Amino acid sequence: MKAAAQQDNGALTAVRTTLTEQLAALRGVAPDALPGTLLDIAVRRIELPGGDVYVLRPADWEALRHEEGAAGRPVPFWARPWPSGLALAAAVAEEPPAHGERVLELGCGLAVPSIAAARAGGAVLATDGATDAVAFAAHSMALNEVAGEVAHVDWAEHGDALVARGPFDLVLAADVLYTRGNADTAARLLPRLLTGGGEIRIADPGRANAAPFLAATRAGFLRRAAVFGGSTLVATSGLLALAGPADAAGSKKGDIAILNYALTLEYLESQFYAIGVEKAPLKRDAKHLATVVRDHELAHVEAIKATIPKLGGKAVAKPKFDFGGAFASESAFMATAMALEDTGVSAYNGAGPMVNQKAVKQAAASIVAVEAMHAAWVRAWLGEVPAPASFDQALSKSQVLAIAGPFLA
Repeated sequence: MKAAAQQDNGALTAVRTTLTEQLAALRGVAPDALPGTLLDIAVRRIELPGGDVYVLRPADWEALRHEEGAAGRPVPFWARPWPSGLALAAAVAEEPPAHGERVLELGCGLAVPSIAAARAGGAVLATDGATDAVAFAAHSMALNEVAGEVAHVDWAEHGDALVARGPFDLVLAADVLYTRGNADTAARLLPRLLTGGGEIRIADPGRANAAPFLAATRAGFLRRAAVFGGSTLVATSGLLALAGPADAAGSKKGDIAILNYALTLEYLESQFYAIGVEKAPLKRDAKHLATVVRDHELAHVEAIKATIPKLGGKAVAKPKFDFGGAFASESAFMATAMALEDTGVSAYNGAGPMVNQKAVKQAAASIVAVEAMHAAWVRAWLGEVPAPASFDQALSKSQVLAIAGPFLA
């Protein structure tokens, strides 16, 4: 064991030497000016369909974030694998590009989706606006013994140059819609990057900017939104609508419509966990979580179904669902779970103010409290902050549709 550890340390020392040279050159500084936390590196193994991949990353993201912040540099979001990127990588591994197809990844970070595409034989160009990400992504591709090009690309500054490098058969991006400016730039740029029959896959954890982005692009060149592992993959068919709150908010009829809206979401969640418990390759802790949450969601379904007739309404039938590659791996399953739970809480927050009857409000409040605990549990499992904000987000019907509607078969 000691010899193996010494060999690993020696290999990382050699990698650190070349990495330091590239980081310094890309930053335009002397090697000794680089932050120590950037050069404290580790290798992470990531499970993907078809085989594991390995990524080189800073060992302590929080320490790097604090050191970069103290130096007045941007938060290094690129420096850790996020659930959306892992979900996108799993989807690419499940449905890889054909050999020789031209693949572009925007905002690649540690480039896990690009590695999955290159492993399948895609001609990959991985890009990121952070020069540090470019150096780490290049080393990760080499670590996995795949061929590919990595380049520093800022969307706003280098968009035309990127178009000139195209067109591309497949464009990938994970969690890049975190600002409205990014979403607007993406809506303008992405259609210009594609071949005539090309495809775009965007993984998003349900940020508010995803809905207007989909609305802006769907009418033009996108024909379908599918969801894999909790993240929206813009691909090739049509968005299907969930039953949503009626305009008659404040009336008994409006309350029935809202309850059916909630029931549709509870159908979705209960089915997801029921299949996951049976089919997803979950280890003990994840399977325990999925089993407990499944039972809660089934109880929510029964409670809402029993309430609707008491108001004189009829419960909507359970739709058919298609969860894509969400059950391919434990990480894909948990990333999907986080997207569903966050969306469920925000959907209740958005519809709650339209409820008129006190009994319905109380029932909804008791459910959303449990859904919030589910979301915190899943986030903690993924290593995310369980309660990331002081106030939770309320999602409108259209925003919920952009995230959850594509699960409908």
